[in-house]
Amino acid sequence: MRTVAVTPESATSVVLTKVLLPDAEHVPLGEAADATLLIGDAALKSAFEDPTPHHDLGRLWLERTGLPMVFAVWAARNEFATNHPGLVKEVHDAFVQSRAISLARVDEVAESAARWEDFDTDALVRYFLTLDFSLGERQLAGLAEFARRVAPRIGLARLGEPAFADV
Repeated sequence: MRTVAVTPESATSVVLTKVLLPDAEHVPLGEAADATLLIGDAALKSAFEDPTPHHDLGRLWLERTGLPMVFAVWAARNEFATNHPGLVKEVHDAFVQSRAISLARVDEVAESAARWEDFDTDALVRYFLTLDFSLGERQLAGLAEFARRVAPRIGLARLGEPAFADV
């Protein structure tokens, strides 16, 4: 692969693509390229409809590092968390409760989502059940490894260990 067209929708995925494919030239989406970085609905639609090979960035990261890739986190600055611990706990608890309800009713969630998505209920159930919402030791190690590999690319000589709270 010589060129990869990258979407502007996800800075994390663009940087991860650059880490995983350091010798490829990365061009804006829409330009001619040997491969294309797609995320979200565009990636799902392509995976379901396009017979050409697809590669999952999270799976490539896992194969190369032995660690899971964390694509998103909910976080609060230490100062805010210190000044508003009740609010931070309330929001955290709401996220945890929402996740639990959604996973317990995944068929219903998928059926509702299928009304306005290009995917049928079964495809959405399969997709929703592949998502990993945990943030344990392995995920934190994956975040730290990503930070270590990204630091030179964004001009930082060294990143310290991330300070993550257990959730």
